[in-house]
Amino acid sequence: MFQTINEIAQILVARVDKTNQIRSRDDYIRILCELAEGPRPYRPTCPRRVRDSGNNEKPDQENDLFIAAIRLDLVDIVHELVDIVLGKLKDVNPTDQRSVFGCPFHVAAKHDRHGILKLLFERSRELFTTQSTQWRWIVETKNSILEPAARSGHWETMKYLFEDTSIPIQHYMHSPALSPQYAAYEKRKLRPMKFDYALFTLDQSLFTKVVEFRQTTPWSGPIPPFVIYHVAIIYIQQGGMDRLQWLFENHWTTNREQFFFNILVRRAARHGNTLAIPYLYEMFGKQQCNVPGALQLAARKGHIRAVQALLENGCNVNDDWSDYYPPAFISALVAEHPEMIRLLQNHGAALDSSDLVEKAVKTLKVKGLDSMLRLLSKDGVIVDELVLQTEPDEVCAFCSIEK
Repeated sequence: MFQTINEIAQILVARVDKTNQIRSRDDYIRILCELAEGPRPYRPTCPRRVRDSGNNEKPDQENDLFIAAIRLDLVDIVHELVDIVLGKLKDVNPTDQRSVFGCPFHVAAKHDRHGILKLLFERSRELFTTQSTQWRWIVETKNSILEPAARSGHWETMKYLFEDTSIPIQHYMHSPALSPQYAAYEKRKLRPMKFDYALFTLDQSLFTKVVEFRQTTPWSGPIPPFVIYHVAIIYIQQGGMDRLQWLFENHWTTNREQFFFNILVRRAARHGNTLAIPYLYEMFGKQQCNVPGALQLAARKGHIRAVQALLENGCNVNDDWSDYYPPAFISALVAEHPEMIRLLQNHGAALDSSDLVEKAVKTLKVKGLDSMLRLLSKDGVIVDELVLQTEPDEVCAFCSIEK
């Protein structure tokens, strides 16, 4: 239908540039690159220039046009370019094949173009044998695009990827984001499967669909606790209790592990979700238990009700778990929060070491909070000598941290 690549490019840009702002070749290139820019960070980098088998760089205009057409759902242009884009893999340096091949698939998955995805996979099976290097990229690409499709909540795209059994699906995801912090959970096979990322959405109907669909796959069974833990974090950050309570009552089937408990309580403290804090203590069967760092986070963010809930459930008022965050009492002083200061003092908060006194004084002095310095003096903390020793422009341990 289209004669040349330039003609396709002109038609593509003309469909988008309704204001006729293209005045020069630079304008044309700029708009073309904006159209071709795929979603991040869920796709491989798509190079503007690739190397051929002789390691010579050449422009990759066809791939840019192809990606732009996918994003805009221009099926006629996709059909025109699909054989060109896929066929050129035979001449591309193997080190560039992953980027060149994976990018269009990721863009289609991210934008819910399951019809275009079907076309891409069908043409790929026709062009490449199962023994070729390109087929290995096809398998890897299919597994990698499950994550962006699931995170975006594109149910039809996910369903197609799983119902098309001609290309195998790996059991578990392999993401560098899961290591080394969660290496122990990887070894125990608690990693989320790729389609479990659909559960990260706030759409409970999609959550239920994935749970039901999971039982029809070879990996049927309970959802890994690692996934439930991530979903719980999202619900906590959104505030309220309805979603969190529904999640625990319907899908939490694992043992109450201290690893999950500490992080969930810290997240609730950071976001000031006062309803979630006592609920988590109850769900995990904890009584009068200190969660390291939780009180520091709540005080630093100024969530007085969260501070009160943590103190009532046994958090250490003088907790100094993280060197990055100041103790709760210093955070309350810096925030000039008299109610929180009184609350912490009533529970025994004190600057019980010379190091803490020095940190508090330097922080308040550099921030110019003389009223809080006088408050410390009234409480019996000797600050005069430390104040004299502190230069006005001296940077303290916590002054560079946003409140």
